[in-house]
Amino acid sequence: MFKPIVLSVVLYNCIAADASGCFPAWTSGGSYNKGSQVSQSKTTNSTAGVLTTTTNNYECISGDGVYSHTSHCPLYDPVGATTSSAWKDLGACNGTAVTTTTTAPTYAAWTGVGCPSEWAEGTEYQPGAVAALAGVVYKCSTVQFINAWCGNPGYKPGDSLYWDIAWTRLGSCSGTMSSTTPDHSGLPDAGGCPNEYDPSAMYVEGDSVAVGGIVLKCRSWPNSLYCNLVAFEPLGQYSEMAWTKVGYCSGTIAPSPPSNVTCPEEYKAASQYRANDKVSVLLDADRAAVYQCSADSHFAEFCSLFEPGHWSNLGWSFVSECNGTIVPTDPFANLEEIVGACPSVYDANEKYEAKDFVSVASSGAPEKSFVYQCKPWPYGAYCSSGENFAPASNNGELGWTLKGWCDATVTTTTTTTTPWVGTCEWLNGTTPVTINSWSASALSTYSAGTRVRVADKVYKCKEWPFYLWCRSSAYEPETSQYWGDAWSYTGKCTAVATTTTTVAP
Repeated sequence: MFKPIVLSVVLYNCIAADASGCFPAWTSGGSYNKGSQVSQSKTTNSTAGVLTTTTNNYECISGDGVYSHTSHCPLYDPVGATTSSAWKDLGACNGTAVTTTTTAPTYAAWTGVGCPSEWAEGTEYQPGAVAALAGVVYKCSTVQFINAWCGNPGYKPGDSLYWDIAWTRLGSCSGTMSSTTPDHSGLPDAGGCPNEYDPSAMYVEGDSVAVGGIVLKCRSWPNSLYCNLVAFEPLGQYSEMAWTKVGYCSGTIAPSPPSNVTCPEEYKAASQYRANDKVSVLLDADRAAVYQCSADSHFAEFCSLFEPGHWSNLGWSFVSECNGTIVPTDPFANLEEIVGACPSVYDANEKYEAKDFVSVASSGAPEKSFVYQCKPWPYGAYCSSGENFAPASNNGELGWTLKGWCDATVTTTTTTTTPWVGTCEWLNGTTPVTINSWSASALSTYSAGTRVRVADKVYKCKEWPFYLWCRSSAYEPETSQYWGDAWSYTGKCTAVATTTTTVAP
């Protein structure tokens, strides 16, 4: 029973006699790449039950030779099942390999003066911040959220598997930054300093402030909403959610020339606003901001519900700062003029149908009225749903379409005509049918092809779906400019009639 043990000792001595020295042992997650050399021990069990432990040297054959994350070697054990795809077996080893003294790679000097602060695990590095490690300067990623990894030990600059995802090597450094020069973490020179941050001021997207020689800019929506909250003050714990570092500054910025944008009418919560309307909002004693209502009619509905700068950002968009005032925008400027007398004034108690027209008086210009048309089915059901769905109300666009404006001073001219004496008929095939005068009491009987007359003029009700409007008094022939949507003029009875006159079908 002692022979196998003796044989094992003999074999080990033979191997040791010829083996070279062992490289440093492989460790999982180490910084390995193509060309890296390690050693690893493995134990085998022979058929005779003899346990034999040997140590071999291995050379990494995976990766690009530069970045660790391109290689399998940090994760693949040289003696594991996947060794052949990552490691080359160099044979048995014994003792410690004689290594030559290596010098750290030499990098060109970075553009800054002296070395910035040493990299420290757990530090919250801002986008673009710089740190030094072993005399080499690294820059934290400027990509949002990626910069959060810069203080993670798994991304330690130059000395971890994925460091180059979070950091960029800038070059070598020596010495330290002058104590009289603040460490600006690699920020560019932003020139003169803007006004110091004031927690009581009103800030909007794009506003710049200075804090301790650092220039910060209020971020775009929705983050700009935080710029007016003290909890998100510049350089505070949650600063980066509201503010972006621009650079460092010294002195003051020369006063900017006054804005050449004059201010539109000030926003009023009680007013109704439409697409493209502009308003101004006072920011402080010296500044005001211009906001514009969305050009999209659906989003424009929110302009009458939410004030400019509301956290929801619905309806209004920041345009610029302004000074002075301008003449209020003409609400009728971009609307089509509806020629003729205005349609009937909207009545919340009235029953309306698709394509019915109504007018709504303008408080700013009493001589003009807005003209609305009831939408087709199924939206037209809202037209008769009361004041909550009235034209120009918050819910008005559900049932009504703004068509233009009309001159409220124009009245319908009533002309006196000689009453038609006698009857008027048309031939339905060979059967003469009497044409009766249009009557509101007969509206329910009108259908496609029905003939009516107004004095001596004959009108024919159109085919489906237009005949539905023949049953609305709003489309009485000759009484509005829209009657033609329901009726067609077909001719006249004879100029003078004392007996029956037959007109063409």
